[in-house]
Amino acid sequence: MPATAYIGTEIEQDIRDSAEKALHDTGFTLPEVIRLMVAKIARDKRLPFDAEAALQEEYGEEIPNEETRQAMEAVERREGLFRAQNADDLFRQLGI
Repeated sequence: MPATAYIGTEIEQDIRDSAEKALHDTGFTLPEVIRLMVAKIARDKRLPFDAEAALQEEYGEEIPNEETRQAMEAVERREGLFRAQNADDLFRQLGI
């Protein structure tokens, strides 16, 4: 048997319950469907659905725009961060 890895995630209980209920008649369990989806992603090298449409449907206006995404990625790379010893030092660096 090939080596396996555990993937854990948190999801709201009502979403999990609803998904399990929707899957009941298919004969698949939620973990089986997740394994199938991950295998398909690995094989096809892409998501098996339109991610932008899914995000829009799920989050609507809460989705960060491209400018915000770029800023968040820059912070993760620790670019453009100010280091200050106190508020006065920060304001001086910002030119305020």
